[in-house]
Amino acid sequence: MRKVVLVICILCGSFTPVVAELSAKGAAFLQEIGIDPNAPLIKSIADDVVIYKGDPTMLDEFASKRMKNAVSRFIKMRTFIRDYRRDPKTPLPAGDDFFYEFLTDEERVIVKALLDKRNKEEMKKLEEMIKNRRKP
Repeated sequence: MRKVVLVICILCGSFTPVVAELSAKGAAFLQEIGIDPNAPLIKSIADDVVIYKGDPTMLDEFASKRMKNAVSRFIKMRTFIRDYRRDPKTPLPAGDDFFYEFLTDEERVIVKALLDKRNKEEMKKLEEMIKNRRKP
């Protein structure tokens, strides 16, 4: 039912916040893996909707399905994007925690620009290293 409501919201373009409560099953799994389902951080991202494998998906779906890695990555990516909006100097999550599918289309544009900038800076450093090695 939740997916139907999310799809209707997406199709209608009316993204009034969907207040999401974690299901008992999802909350229990979070507790089982050491995450407080009532923590302010978890409550702040519980209603974040991402398109995962073509479907609108929220934290509760991953938790209810006991998808530990997905829960961890979802939390880290959603936290990153919130922190980045407050402070653009926020570093990207580590490679293992970086999961592009847990970003909205708008956020993917932001992250792509960050990655492009980081890659450009890394290439510049590499070119400088190579240049300095060739000096007699």
